[in-house]
Amino acid sequence: MAAPIIDRLITLFQETASLAETDQWLRQLNYKRLEGKAAEAQTLELVISLLNDEFLPNEIRVKRVDSDGLWLKDRNGVELSWGEMSDGYRTALALLADILRHLINHYGLDDLTARDTEGKLFITRSGVVLIDEIDAHLHPEWQREIGFWLKKRFPNIQFIVTSHSPLICQAADPNGLFVLPEPGSDEPARALTPEEYQEVISSRPDTILRSAAFGLQNTRSPVAVEARSAFADLRTKQRAGGKLTKTELAELERLRQYINPDEEP
Repeated sequence: MAAPIIDRLITLFQETASLAETDQWLRQLNYKRLEGKAAEAQTLELVISLLNDEFLPNEIRVKRVDSDGLWLKDRNGVELSWGEMSDGYRTALALLADILRHLINHYGLDDLTARDTEGKLFITRSGVVLIDEIDAHLHPEWQREIGFWLKKRFPNIQFIVTSHSPLICQAADPNGLFVLPEPGSDEPARALTPEEYQEVISSRPDTILRSAAFGLQNTRSPVAVEARSAFADLRTKQRAGGKLTKTELAELERLRQYINPDEEP
């Protein structure tokens, strides 16, 4: 493994470093557990307990750690090795294990954990965790939940993350959302106002993408935007009393597939 100070920073700049370090750490914990080392056995038990505490979606759970690394089991009982997992699962598992590894290395196991009023395990220690593109490789359902999960299990950790996902942004605390300008832009970075923040945490993803947090003018595809514009032009002509040709009537019907009456404009 890398030197302690470098070890804390290397995963910021090299995604594969987190995967490799985590895989090696889990294997070493298991080796030492088999040798009868109590601290390593307790550490491995803690890691697996947190990973299995509603962290993984789709009823997937950690089955075991052995000489081949970490194994998962899905709802049908099918086992997946570390190498067979999707990028989303491997990245998220490595992220959580990496946070725990650094906390344990720094604080040790004494008084590291406690239980909340619901009996859920959480980490008592404080710290700052930087995560770049936390939404990378994650299914939208997981994006919607992971921020809240991390905040609940690590209540004294300050998470500073970057993301292009409106779902991730909904987990931000008040005064915790910042817009970063595009590379080369003269615009300064800024915090969202309380009103802009409230819009993000209260709205649906398409609304958030059109808010000040992301600034999109439209969330529809260019094809849909063009089709809806052409449909509106033909309907305007029709409503004004103009007679549509057979070609225009056929085009109007073709364009109607891009109009969803149950959707907001």
